[in-house]
Amino acid sequence: MQEQPSCKSGDPNSSLPATKMCSSTGWVESAALKKVRGKGETLQFLFKAAAVSDSDLRELIAFFQRYGLDQSPLKQFLNAENSGWFRDNNRAFWHAAIFGGE
Repeated sequence: MQEQPSCKSGDPNSSLPATKMCSSTGWVESAALKKVRGKGETLQFLFKAAAVSDSDLRELIAFFQRYGLDQSPLKQFLNAENSGWFRDNNRAFWHAAIFGGE
């Protein structure tokens, strides 16, 4: 079985396989996502703004879950508008992976 990639930031090198994999999800064309870069086991998602829509955030959660990526970086998208379904719902399948013991 092939090891799943982890998600780390800061790698400026582009990789066709990572971009191709992300493109298959459909949200790469999203207004919120500017670019996906990757090399080896590293993926970097570049966003046009610091906030993403609820729909885009749900797609990101699903993508990270599907490919076994570290979901903790998604915590940065927590805000007053999405806290009810995103953080306060501690029974959600993503809660522990994103927020740990909070």
